[in-house]
Amino acid sequence: MIDDIKDNEWYTMREASEILGKNPRYFITLKQREPEYFEEVTFRPVGTALVLTGKDIKKVISKVKKEGDPLRTVILKAVYKAKKQGFCFYPQAIIIP
Repeated sequence: MIDDIKDNEWYTMREASEILGKNPRYFITLKQREPEYFEEVTFRPVGTALVLTGKDIKKVISKVKKEGDPLRTVILKAVYKAKKQGFCFYPQAIIIP
């Protein structure tokens, strides 16, 4: 994970994402959606890829919002799965004439 990143070594955005155990496009997508995370980061273009140092990766990760509570995530997955199957958790009002 983050301990595997050496401060002075250069990594492509894909390599950085994979070291963190994320989707290979994680850093690229993060840069597109949240450019303010990368304001202090220096990129070097190498061919078509952008590379950044280990220090820069750690700076970006420190700014990223932490992942959600795992228990809540599991509960939400169960709710969404149940909704797809047509099961409803909300009580329905029964009208008796």
